[in-house]
Amino acid sequence: AAIEAMKKYDVRKDIQKYFYGAGLDKHVSLQVSGQTRRLSYFASGGADVSTGNLTDLRYQRLTSRILGTYRVSPQLQLSLSMNYADMLNKNGNNPGYSYQSGRGGKRFYPYARLADDHGNPLPVFTDYNPDYLRHTDSLGLLDGRYYPVSDINSEINKVHTRNYVADLGIRYTILPHLQLDAKYELQRQSILSNDLHLGS
Repeated sequence: AAIEAMKKYDVRKDIQKYFYGAGLDKHVSLQVSGQTRRLSYFASGGADVSTGNLTDLRYQRLTSRILGTYRVSPQLQLSLSMNYADMLNKNGNNPGYSYQSGRGGKRFYPYARLADDHGNPLPVFTDYNPDYLRHTDSLGLLDGRYYPVSDINSEINKVHTRNYVADLGIRYTILPHLQLDAKYELQRQSILSNDLHLGS
């Protein structure tokens, strides 16, 4: 009877149901520009959000750009440009179809169930058999059972990157074919990485 019941289970269906989802890509952008006798400017901004196909996988990016020139006099012109980018990569502990156990490098067995009929996470036994893990429980050791579905949210990996570049320029026209240019650039980058492990 147990074998007949196992024939009804296909771990690939559970992997597809709990580890994967419909990917989503969104892009929004806005730009403005203008010009007067002395001033010309351009500004743009954009936002990208992608969730990917793996559950708990997210990427987002915010960008902005400003360009401007101001003519102080027929000989003197000032220019300014600023670029900013903010990127966030986030993912959980989702191995998808590429899962391999940490000790033996084993994959999910074909009849494994990742959740019961009500969606409650079930343990999967790859490196250690259930009897051994019950014994370690009786000794007061930490629970060594692996719950793939709930484990997706037990680890949160985030990489937050910010880039900032600003350029200031001065151009002075001495003669129609002789100009003096001076430029100053400021560039900064920050990368914040978090790897958070939560208890089951």
